[in-house]
Amino acid sequence: MPALRGLDEDVKSLLDVLREIDRLVDLARGEVQLLVLLSARNGLVRPTVVAESLGLRTKTVVDAVQKLKRKGLLEKLGKDRYRLTDRGRRLRELIYNLPRATAVLGSRDAIYGAYIISEAVLILGTTGEEWYPLRRLAEHIGVSPGRLRRILGLSKLFKIRSTPHGEEVALSYDGQRLYEELLRRRGLGPTVARVLSILTFTPDPRRALTRFFTAYLVISALVVFEVLAASLASVGEPSSIYRLLPSFIAAMTWLATSIYLAILVLAKR
Repeated sequence: MPALRGLDEDVKSLLDVLREIDRLVDLARGEVQLLVLLSARNGLVRPTVVAESLGLRTKTVVDAVQKLKRKGLLEKLGKDRYRLTDRGRRLRELIYNLPRATAVLGSRDAIYGAYIISEAVLILGTTGEEWYPLRRLAEHIGVSPGRLRRILGLSKLFKIRSTPHGEEVALSYDGQRLYEELLRRRGLGPTVARVLSILTFTPDPRRALTRFFTAYLVISALVVFEVLAASLASVGEPSSIYRLLPSFIAAMTWLATSIYLAILVLAKR
């Protein structure tokens, strides 16, 4: 993957490309989906062929294909045969045709490598540990340790060392700076990202943010329910219904505001 060698200087410019891809394909969990899209030949996808060419389990690829189908990016033609929809073709063209994408990325492997690098930087920076087991990092990203080792080894954003317990990886000075830039683009700071990571039990700040706001909305809904239930329990006569209006309006306003804030924040991730 020679194109990866140029990512150290250009990785920031790739973020806009990756963000747009992430809008349609959940890159935090969908790296196989991305590979399936990029593996299409003449708009056609055969899961067994893709699995063999990428060295992945057939079930893993089939699951990714089904998710792409539900998102309207693929349509089934027959057994082991799928075709890109118009939306799927537009996404594939977007990957290759956005400004600088062709020059910087150049290949499917380089695009995938750029995604892996951005994920690794985010996770390593958020863990707060100077050195992190490469195998655990691979599990978080959803890639094999061998492939992750090859990708990270081509970038100056990382340091890798061997220990009696296996290889460990850390961010270099440039990697740490990129981590702060990635967080800044998401409206977060390192301390906030690490606190969210602890509260939500995941080192990935994007997943942590999603989990946090999901929990927040659930708690908000429960609070609203409790307020309304307590108010309704105190109703003794028809005229008292009017006394419920302030509580009802306040509860609904709180819930609506919470949902609005969650959408605003998560839309920037």
